[in-house]
Amino acid sequence: MRKRHNWGFTLLELIVVLAILGIISSIVIPSIVFITRRNTLKTVTQEIAQEIRNTQQLATYYRKEVLFDLNIDSNTYTVRENRARPITYKTGQLSKDINITSNLYRPYTGDMRGVRRIKYSANGLPSQTGTIWLTDQSGKTMTITIAVGTGRVKVTQ
Repeated sequence: MRKRHNWGFTLLELIVVLAILGIISSIVIPSIVFITRRNTLKTVTQEIAQEIRNTQQLATYYRKEVLFDLNIDSNTYTVRENRARPITYKTGQLSKDINITSNLYRPYTGDMRGVRRIKYSANGLPSQTGTIWLTDQSGKTMTITIAVGTGRVKVTQ
């Protein structure tokens, strides 16, 4: 008589393992999505705040008016000199998953009405101040505030 060896798994064992994996993944995946969204919001907020600070430093360093333009319609920004043929120091594209609103100065109307501007003078002081609110898809909001007088950039949740 021959001995029979069971080298594989039964169909029932495979179904039980797949069910357990399904339950575990249904618990883990939503938390991963939440963490990713939260990190995207923090990253975009820190990027905008740092570029506003860089704009102030460029104005002081080059002794020229430097503009930070934030387009809240296309989620882009530009750092450039304030002159007829400006030198553009930096442009950036921000995540489309973030909704941006602001009470900063609106220099344009029409197609460019989404642009918000901070202008730093040659001594590094802003000509106007304001607030930028960034909201992710889950409703979490972070705020960037540019202080009156000093131009200090403050990030809050």
